[in-house]
Amino acid sequence: MGSSEDVMHDFARRAVKNKYPTVDGWQYRHAEDIRGKEMFVVSRRILGRSEGAYVLVSFDKKIPASDAGLMDSMSASHPIPGVARPDKVLIVAGGSDSSVLPEDIRILHLQGFHFEGKDLIWKKRNALTTEVETS
Repeated sequence: MGSSEDVMHDFARRAVKNKYPTVDGWQYRHAEDIRGKEMFVVSRRILGRSEGAYVLVSFDKKIPASDAGLMDSMSASHPIPGVARPDKVLIVAGGSDSSVLPEDIRILHLQGFHFEGKDLIWKKRNALTTEVETS
């Protein structure tokens, strides 16, 4: 029987696949795990141009500013060919505080998990992601 972390990371991988589906030409690879955070590199070539993104998955209640540095180091160690400015995407549990991150990082909330007080709660249904508009 798997641990709760296995379930969380399975939902995170599914969220990456939902956001960047292979049927639309997206290819993704698992970059590395640092401090319990999964990182993915996604890319595709479509209509003669390349697109790509660095995706970081975090289940922290308060997202540290160092996560932005993790994404920068990932872009240095895993460059995406043909993409000058890849997107940066952070997938977090609902109710996480990501206010310290720069605005160029897009935040997606994993609806299957949310914080109630200090506890991370798993809602067994509707484990999709929603994008949060930052202004």
